[in-house]
Amino acid sequence: MATVNYYQILGIPETATVAEITEKIKEKSMLWTQRQNANRIEQQQEAVNNLRLIPQMKDILLNPEKRAEYDKELKSKIYTPQVERKDVDSEDLIQEGWILISMGNIPDALYYATKATQAFPNNPEAWSLLGYCEEQWGNYSDAIDAMNKAIKLEPNKAEYYYDLGCLFEDHGDDASALKQYQRAATIDPKTTVYRASIGSVLVSSGQIEEGVRILEQCIKEEPNNQGYTDLLAMCYIEMGYRNWTLVPDGNPHVSPGYYPTKNEHLTEMEKVINQVEKMNISNDVKQGPLAEAKNLLEKLKRKFFSGSFLIVGGAIVLAIVCFLLKSVGLGFYFLIGAILYYLSCMTPQYKFNRRFISTGEAGGTATNDFLTDSGCLGPIVIILILPIMIIVNFIRNYTK
Repeated sequence: MATVNYYQILGIPETATVAEITEKIKEKSMLWTQRQNANRIEQQQEAVNNLRLIPQMKDILLNPEKRAEYDKELKSKIYTPQVERKDVDSEDLIQEGWILISMGNIPDALYYATKATQAFPNNPEAWSLLGYCEEQWGNYSDAIDAMNKAIKLEPNKAEYYYDLGCLFEDHGDDASALKQYQRAATIDPKTTVYRASIGSVLVSSGQIEEGVRILEQCIKEEPNNQGYTDLLAMCYIEMGYRNWTLVPDGNPHVSPGYYPTKNEHLTEMEKVINQVEKMNISNDVKQGPLAEAKNLLEKLKRKFFSGSFLIVGGAIVLAIVCFLLKSVGLGFYFLIGAILYYLSCMTPQYKFNRRFISTGEAGGTATNDFLTDSGCLGPIVIILILPIMIIVNFIRNYTK
């Protein structure tokens, strides 16, 4: 069992619902993909490591039994320092702190960062290190204060604004993150990671077209950047979901998540998938967001019977009775009517979704399908044509 605190990495409480965890994993996947291009090697490594943890997060946090066992082990875990804390020359405090971060040893890194700010209160790098450590340790407000001190000491360094933007974005404050990324891009317009971060935030906040346009421009400037390619692919996939309906927790018929309610939604997602498959994406994206989108689309294309099995069964029984009475024509009539009715009531999944979301019904009936979808040819045959045929037969057989 893993001992990494997935809740802390995702920035969610241990009481988070499955829907909240699923949404946060998707959000963080895009964020960490973008962070692979960060200026600091430590941020790059953190992003890479977190992306590798995503399959484990899904396997444990989305499985009730595994999650219960994981939560129990997490509560019993006691931190043990990985290195012995020792006095380090003041010039090496900052470097030692970043090394500890790369090792995943945040408590000791925080210790050295604090010592660095005490030894060098006018050194912006010391405050930047402290801000990063405070964020990793969960001290959000202290992290903001430390990063703002770094900016105050060196206001023309784009990297500090980027770090502060990452902090805001990690905690869901997209508006503040966007401002910091824009400041970084203004100071250093040649560094594409700042503009890519702007694009990523715009996509997350719903301005998908503008965000994608910025990311496409970044790829034109750095066509071999795998991180940008993966991020753009994930944004394309996100575009495929943009018109779907969000169902929150509490719906008795469907699990929380996004659901298409029109055939156009499926067509749009299919185009997106075809577009992404032509891109030079990494295996992480192929086996992650792309595979999930393809599997979901395959399920949504299926059709399900939404009519009444009583009508089908009744028509078949009548057909059998007619055959036994040697009324072959009438028997075939009921049999064909049953088949046509069954086929006409095969409802696409997106229509089920629309019914669940709009009316809360758990299933369909012949009347519902006829009134809403105009698809039940079988009942029309049975109700309208059958009486006409009976009248014709009576006239033919009982009149002179």
